[in-house]
Amino acid sequence: MGMGVPLLNEYKRRFLLKRIPQTILGGLKLRVGYDAPAYVYFHQIVLWLVPFLLGCVFTLVLELAYTDAQVYDFLLLYCCLYGACIVIFVVVVQTISTVVQMKEKENQLSGVIQKKNILSDEDEVDFETCCGAETLGFVIPPKKFKVNIAVHALLSGLICGMGFWYLLPYSVNELYGHSYGVTAAIFILGWLTVCVAQYSLTCGAPPEPAIYRTMDTYELLPLTRPLYAFICYSIHIADWYSSGVLLANQILHVVFVLLPVLWLCGLLPPAEVLVLGLLEQGQVFLLGGTPYASWARLIVGFLLSSAVFVGCYFLTSTFSSVVLAACAGYLLSTDLGALGSQIWAACQRTNNNRVSSARHSTARALNAPQPTVTGFLWSWCWSTVVYHAAMTAVVGGVAAAVNYHADSLSSDVVRYLGYVVIAACVVEKVMRDSQSVYVLFGLWRNALYPQTSESSRLFHNGKRKLLVVGVFRRILLNWVSPLLMVVYLSLRVKAADVMSDSLISGRSTVLGVFYVFGVVRAFRWSWQSTTHALLETSVVHILLVTLSDSTLVTSDLSAPTLLLIASVARDRFYQLLNKLYLALALAVTSWTDRKQRRGSTMPLIALNLVFLPVLLAVVAMASALSAPLLCLFTLPLYFIGYPRLSRFWPEPVGSSANTCPDSLYYRQLSLELAKALRQAFANGSLGEPQVGNHYLMRFQDRLVWTMILERGAGYCSVSVKGLELQETSCHTAEAARIDDQFKEAFERPADDVGVCTFNSYPLHSLTPLDTAEVKAYSDARNILTGVIDSPDAVDVTLTFFAKSLVWLLLHHINRRKRQEEESRKQKEQELARMEEFGKNSSGKDSMGGDWMKMKMKNKERQLPALRSSATAAAPLPEINHNVMTPAAAKAIRGVGGGDSFVLPPINGNKTSLVQGPRPPSRDSNPSRKGSVTSSLHSFTDSIWSDDDFDRGRKAGPTRRQHKVATVVSVGGGGGGGGSSPLPQPVMTSLPPLLPGKKSSSAFNDSGTGKDIDDFLTDMDFGLPAVDVNTTHTVPDFDDDGPSSKPQPLAGRKPPPPVFAPKPSTRFAAVTNGNHIYRPVMNLAGSPDFKCQSSSYMSVPSKWRELPIEPSQLSRYMSQFPVSWYKHTLTTLDWSLTGQPGATVALEVGADEALTNCYSQLVMACYSAFDTPGRPSGPSYLHKCYCGEVPWNAMMDWLSEDRELHTLVITAFRYGFKLMLDQMLLGEISDHEELEETLRGFDNHWYIGRETEAGWATALAQCRENLFSLGHNLGQGTYSSRSLSLQDLMVHMGRVNAEAVRGQWANLSLELLYMTNDDEERYSIQAQPAMLRNLTVQAADPPLGYPIYSSPPISVPLL
Repeated sequence: MGMGVPLLNEYKRRFLLKRIPQTILGGLKLRVGYDAPAYVYFHQIVLWLVPFLLGCVFTLVLELAYTDAQVYDFLLLYCCLYGACIVIFVVVVQTISTVVQMKEKENQLSGVIQKKNILSDEDEVDFETCCGAETLGFVIPPKKFKVNIAVHALLSGLICGMGFWYLLPYSVNELYGHSYGVTAAIFILGWLTVCVAQYSLTCGAPPEPAIYRTMDTYELLPLTRPLYAFICYSIHIADWYSSGVLLANQILHVVFVLLPVLWLCGLLPPAEVLVLGLLEQGQVFLLGGTPYASWARLIVGFLLSSAVFVGCYFLTSTFSSVVLAACAGYLLSTDLGALGSQIWAACQRTNNNRVSSARHSTARALNAPQPTVTGFLWSWCWSTVVYHAAMTAVVGGVAAAVNYHADSLSSDVVRYLGYVVIAACVVEKVMRDSQSVYVLFGLWRNALYPQTSESSRLFHNGKRKLLVVGVFRRILLNWVSPLLMVVYLSLRVKAADVMSDSLISGRSTVLGVFYVFGVVRAFRWSWQSTTHALLETSVVHILLVTLSDSTLVTSDLSAPTLLLIASVARDRFYQLLNKLYLALALAVTSWTDRKQRRGSTMPLIALNLVFLPVLLAVVAMASALSAPLLCLFTLPLYFIGYPRLSRFWPEPVGSSANTCPDSLYYRQLSLELAKALRQAFANGSLGEPQVGNHYLMRFQDRLVWTMILERGAGYCSVSVKGLELQETSCHTAEAARIDDQFKEAFERPADDVGVCTFNSYPLHSLTPLDTAEVKAYSDARNILTGVIDSPDAVDVTLTFFAKSLVWLLLHHINRRKRQEEESRKQKEQELARMEEFGKNSSGKDSMGGDWMKMKMKNKERQLPALRSSATAAAPLPEINHNVMTPAAAKAIRGVGGGDSFVLPPINGNKTSLVQGPRPPSRDSNPSRKGSVTSSLHSFTDSIWSDDDFDRGRKAGPTRRQHKVATVVSVGGGGGGGGSSPLPQPVMTSLPPLLPGKKSSSAFNDSGTGKDIDDFLTDMDFGLPAVDVNTTHTVPDFDDDGPSSKPQPLAGRKPPPPVFAPKPSTRFAAVTNGNHIYRPVMNLAGSPDFKCQSSSYMSVPSKWRELPIEPSQLSRYMSQFPVSWYKHTLTTLDWSLTGQPGATVALEVGADEALTNCYSQLVMACYSAFDTPGRPSGPSYLHKCYCGEVPWNAMMDWLSEDRELHTLVITAFRYGFKLMLDQMLLGEISDHEELEETLRGFDNHWYIGRETEAGWATALAQCRENLFSLGHNLGQGTYSSRSLSLQDLMVHMGRVNAEAVRGQWANLSLELLYMTNDDEERYSIQAQPAMLRNLTVQAADPPLGYPIYSSPPISVPLL
C-alpha cells in the first residue's frame, strides 16, 4: 500500500507549482499554466512595482534634497505624501475594475451573448483585449464589499507610508550604526516585503499555506500580511521615541526582510488566529483561565478576567486584592460559559415557540436542540447556584482570615504547608494512576485493575474496590487541595501592612504588573486546574526553600511570579514530550510496518539521524510556540505548523457533520457517554482531563471520538463525535488494531494474574485507560433466509395481522374515548366558570359593564354547541363517531322490523320516520371516490345508538331536501367458530318530501312542534312512510329546475321500478368509458347496540363505508378471531363507565352488533392483503411491511384515511414480527402471552423502517427496542435489524494529542493549499499505529467526515 500510492498526483503537482510563486510574491500570477497574452503579466508586474517605484522616488528626493538634520523634520511630511499617493492609486485601480465589471454584468443581463470556450480548463480565461472586462477581472478582482475599496486603500497608504519611514536609509543607518551593506540589503529586501504585503490589498489575498478557513466570507485574508508589517512598524516607532526596545527593533528588521519566507513556510498564523490565539494564551498563562469552546466565550472570559486584574492592580490594600483574587478566581473557574449558553438557549426557545412545524424527519431530529442532562452541576439550577455561592463565601473567608494574620504566623508554617502541598500532589498522582489499566506512561499494566471485563460480576467487584480510592481522590482534588493552596498563597502574598500597602508597593512597573498577574492567576489556577496547580506549586516551593538565600528569588521573583513562569514551563515541557513521542513513533512504525514502507522511508529516517540536532531544534521550537509538529504527508518529515487555538478548527463546535440516519445513534449515545465520563474523570481512570486531550471509545461496531474543550472547577466541557458505521477497508484495519489493544488490556483470562505485564503496543498513539458501562443501543443484524421464505410465513403473518389489528383498533378507539371525555369535562368546567362569572358580574355597573355583557352574549352563543357536545351520547360522547343524544333516543323508538322505523305519536298522530342517505361527514375526504350506495342511520330494535344527529348539518336553503332512503338491517355476530352467517341487506326506499311542503301541521302548533320540525328537518327525515312495492315518480331538483326523468334505485333490479335522484359524482367512477361501480358493504348503517357501553367502542362512521362486496367479505368472516376479540375487550380501560371492567367487557363482547362492526372492518382490511392471485414469498412480505401493498380497491380506500391506514400497516408489521418470533422462538401458547407481547410492542418497541420519521423519533425518545426489515438488492437477501437499549461495556483510551494535531495540520495544508483531495492519497491510508484514517475522519468538515458532532457538553466532575 505504501509503495503504490502517490503522495501527490501529476495534476496537483502542476497546480502546486503555480501556487508557490503566488504565495511568495503576494498573489502575482506569473505562471498561469496556459498561453496567456503578455499584457496580462505586464499589468500585474506594474501594479506590483508601483509602491516600490514611488517609494524610491520619494526616498531619493528626501535623502538627496535634505541633510541628515533636516531629514528628521521632513520625514513625517514625506510619509504622508507617499501614503496619499498609494491611497489614490488603489482607489483608482479598484474603481476602474469595479465599474467595468458592473458594466459587464449589465451587458449579460441585457442579453449580450458572451463567447466562452467550453473546452477550456476551469482556471483558464479567454482574454480578448488588454483592458477588457475579463482581463481586469483576472488581474484586479473586484471586492465583495464595496466599502473595502476605501478600507483597503487607507490600509495600503498606511502600510506604504510607514514602510517608507521603516526602510529609509537614514533610519536604517541610525539603527545599525551606519553599516551601509546592511542598510542596502534591508532596503532592497524590505521593499520587496512591502510590495508583497501591499499587493494583497490592491488585488487580492494570495493562497496561504497557513490557511484557517475554507471560505473568506468577510475578506479578512488580505489583512494578514499587512498586520505583520504593522507589528514590525510599531516596534520601530516605539524605538524612535524610546531606546528601551533597540534590540527588538534590530531583530524585527531582519524578521521583516524574511517575512515572505515565513509566509511561504506557513509559520505565521492568519490575522484571526493570531488575535484569538494571543487572547487564549493570555487567558491561560497570565490570568489563570481555560481555553474556551467558542470565540464568544473566549472574549467574554478574557474581559472578565482582565477586570479582576485591573481591580487587584489598583486596590490600595493587599488584603482587599487577595480577597478579590480568591473569590473571583473561584467564580471565574466555574462553568460560566454554560450559564451564558443556557440563557441564550432560553431566549432562542422563546422566539422559536412563536413558529411551529409539523414536519417530522431525520434531518429535523438531528437539527433539534441537543437534549441536556439537568440537575446538580449538570446545569445552572438553584442547587448549583447555592453550592457555588457557598463555596465562594468559604474561599473568601479562608483567604481573608489567613492573609490578615499572615504577619503573626511563623515562617515555618509556610514551609511546612508547602511540604503538605507536595504530599498532596504525590498522593493525587498515585490515586489517579491506580484507577487506569496502565501506569508508567502506559507501559506497565496495573495489577489493581480488574483482570477482565467479560465477566460483569468480577469486573464490578474490582471496580468497586477502586471506587473507594476514587472517592478519596475526589475529596482531595475538589476541596482539600484547592483550599490548601489558597491558604499557602495567602501566606505568600503579604506586605509590611496588608491593610494599607498595595500589591505593587515597592516594585517596579514591570515587576509589579507581572506580580499582580501571578497573584490573580495563582488563586484562580488552584480551582481551574488543581492537578497542574499542585505540581507547579510543589516545584516553586522546592525552589523557594532551596534558593532561600538568593536575591533573585527573595526580592525580584516572588512566589506568584515564579508560579507564572512554572505554568508556562510545565505546559511547554508536556508538549515537548508528546512531540518527541510523535517523531519517534512515526519514524519507527513507518519502517516496521511493511505496508507503510516507501522508497523514501529509509532515506528520510537516515536524514533524521544525521540531522538529529536540527530535528530536536524543530521540535523544541514547535513546543515553545505551542504549534503542531507538522509531519508532511504523514511521513517522518517534520515541519513547524502555525500556532492554533486549542479547539483547532474555526467553525463552532458541533455545527457541522456529515449527518445520516446513523447519526441518531450517536446523538442518543452522547448524553449517556457524558454520564460515564463523569465517573471516569472524577475517579481519575481517564487521567487529568486536560484541554486538548482526545479520547477514543469503542463498543460493538461503533467508534466515538471525544475532545476536551474546557476545564474548570468541578467540570469539563467535551465534544463527542461519531465516526461512520459503514467501515471501509482502511477503517476496518485500524479498528481491528484498536480491538486488539482493548482486548489485551480489558479482556484477559481471569486466571492470568501476572504482575509484570507490559503493553504490547508501546509505540501506538492510543493508550487504553478504562472500561465503563453505557446505556446504548445494541445492534443485531440477522439474515432471514430460511425464515421469511418459509411456505407458511405469509399465512402466519396474516393470522397475526388480524389479531394485531383487533388489538390496535380497540385500544385506539378506547384511548380516543378517554381523551374525548377529558375534553368534555374541561368544556363543562369552562361552561360552569362562565356561568358563575356571569352571575357574579350581572349586578355590577362599571365602565366595563357593556364589554362584559357583549362578552357574555358571545359566550351564550357558544353554549348550545358546548351543551350539545357535553350531553351527547349518554353516558359518554365521541367526536368522530355517530352519537345519539338522549333526547333523540327517548323520542325515537323502534317498533317495526328490520327495514322500517316509526316515530312515536305526537299530538295523537303517528308518523313513520326514515332518514335519507347520510351526507358526507366533516372529517371525510372529499376527494375519495364513493360508491353508488351509502350507509344509512338505522334504528331497528335500537336502544343505544351512536348516530350523531348534528353531523352533516348545513345552514341555509341550499341544502338538498330530496333524498331516497336505503336501509340495511344487521343481525347475527361476527365470524369464528359457531357464529351465525352474515345477514343479507334489505333495501327499501321512500320518496323524499317536496321542497317547501310541511311534514305535519301539528309540528307548528306550538314551540315544541316547531322544535321537532326543525329537528326532523336537520335530520333529513322524510314523511310520510310509503310502501316500497309501489312505484313513485320523483322530480329531480337540481340547479336547472325540476326534472321527471326516472332513475333506477341502486342496489336491486326492478320490478317494480323505483326512481331516485341521480347519483352524485362523489359516488360514481368512470374508467375507459365504462360505467364502473365500487360497491360498499354497509357494516350497520346505524348499529343497533343492545349494550349501553357498546357505544363507547363504536367504529367511526367514516370507517363503515367499505368498498367490498358482501359475497367477497363473507369468505373471510370465519377467520375473524372472536375469542381474541373478547379477550382484548377485557384489557381495555372501562373506568369511564363507572362499572367493573370485567362485567362491562363481558356485556360488550356479547353485543353482536358491535362484534359485527369490528369483524367486517377487520376482515375487510384483511382482504386488502389476501387478494385473489396475490404473490407470495419474502418479496410480498417485504413490500407489505414497507407499505407498498399491490393495488386493490380496499387498499386504495385505506390510503385515503391516514389514521386507519397507519393502524393497518402497523398491525401488519406487528404480525410480521410475531411470525418471526414464532418461527425462531416457538409458538405463542395462549391469549395472555399474545397480550403481553402486543403490550410490549406498544410500550417498548418501534417496528417500522429505518428511513421513516418515526424511527428517528423513537431513537430520540430512547425507545427500548427498534425493529426493521431490510432487503439487499445485490445479494437478494432479506435481513432484520434489532436495536436494544441496554448497558454495554465501552472501552476507552487516550490518543496522543500531538499526533492528532500534527496529522490535522498536515490535513489542512494538503487539502486547502495543495488541494490534494484524492480519495486514495497516501495520507489517508490506514496506519494502525498512528490511527491515520480515523484521525482524518474525526476532523471537522469539510476536511473530515464524522457523521455526528455534538455541541459542547458540560460534564461535572464532583
